[in-house]
Amino acid sequence: MKFLVENWRAKMQWVIPWLTMLAIPLGSRILLGGYTPGFDEYESIFLYLSDFILLALFWLVGWAAARRVMNQNFFWLLMAFLGLAIISGFSASLPGLAFYKSARLLLLISYCFVVAIISQKKFFERFFIAIATFGVIEAILGFLQFLRRESLGLKLFGESALNPLSGATSKIVASGAKILRAYGTFPHPNILAAFLVMALTSLFYFWLRRPSPRVIFSSWKIMWSDLALALPMFAISLGIALTFSRTSWAITGFVTLGILMWGFLSRDYFRQTFRLTLLLVAIAGFLYTGLASFIAPRASLSKAEQSVELRLEYNRLGVSLLKSNPLGIGLGNQVFYAVKTGEYQKLGLTQVWQWQPIHNLYLLLATELGVGGLLLFALLLGDLFIKIKKGATGNLAGITAGAALTSLLLFGLFDHFLWTIWQGQLMLWFAIGLCYGLFSKHQPS
Repeated sequence: MKFLVENWRAKMQWVIPWLTMLAIPLGSRILLGGYTPGFDEYESIFLYLSDFILLALFWLVGWAAARRVMNQNFFWLLMAFLGLAIISGFSASLPGLAFYKSARLLLLISYCFVVAIISQKKFFERFFIAIATFGVIEAILGFLQFLRRESLGLKLFGESALNPLSGATSKIVASGAKILRAYGTFPHPNILAAFLVMALTSLFYFWLRRPSPRVIFSSWKIMWSDLALALPMFAISLGIALTFSRTSWAITGFVTLGILMWGFLSRDYFRQTFRLTLLLVAIAGFLYTGLASFIAPRASLSKAEQSVELRLEYNRLGVSLLKSNPLGIGLGNQVFYAVKTGEYQKLGLTQVWQWQPIHNLYLLLATELGVGGLLLFALLLGDLFIKIKKGATGNLAGITAGAALTSLLLFGLFDHFLWTIWQGQLMLWFAIGLCYGLFSKHQPS
């Protein structure tokens, strides 16, 4: 019987990367209850369809494979981070919520190790294919939502109920009209944007790794290869544009520029980098020409804007909470604690919809887990980036994974979804696991 199970697991290896990635865009969930009256996203208990996918992944990968990474510094840093999260529940205002979030964190860390183990088995290219494929699908869904100005009836897959006239739906105003921002199956356009940036970097990997002909036209095979990658790049770029997330626009530009600079400095990838640059300039020009009337209202940024002003207020709140609670207030407890102690009200945030988490991953983490939690997280990332620096030379796969992680960490400077929203959390721990797997045992580029 054991032989049959192991044999079946071996045959399932090809599908594991696809299941691993499917867990992220699949936002289907059931609300089981909450710790506060009414519905509050950050203080509620959910059962996600992706939970069953993760459990299946843990079983398929197996305990024996997991033990390979348990004697490394990274593992013990993660265990210390998890331990601190659990301990925070004993002093939290809502201890039940903190322990529930700790259980979720355990699931995320396990997911991180699954990704690392699969990456070490040289299945990382399948991850890139899966990210790009799901990215194209999500971009198309976002485009259709933008055209129809409403949801597509995909609630079963996690799509939100969308209506530009609803106060709960994110939109922009262009020429006096309310325009729906693209969501895909994610709970917010910013989260979709973060996923699409990862998908775009994955397509860069496949573009750059191909042979680099010295002539403009070498064969029909190369031309079809160009087209097979250019069209998905255009679709995903369109999806990023239609999220109307200024943060994602800036991060996309920054990460893309970084990859192009690395490619130009590399003898092996110079010609393909040059061709990629021409393609991206053409895509950007086409999108701006076609969407100028929608992009122009979002092109400027002012402190007087509500979204900017609120982010600044939330940062002030975080600094205040950290000063008064350097040991933290408990995992998942920031919003409840700030409401209970009147911290929101002191800043003039008196309406319920304004009671949102701090829009900065690092400040929010420090507020809930204390200075020690932030230090452990910094050590985790520091250990990872040291590995990346040592193994990145000429390693296109590693550069791609590092760019994906960097893009998410940049999103963390301006939003909270990597810490508070399940799909955002999965993205972050996936990227950490991918980089850890690639650089624990250097893979060929």
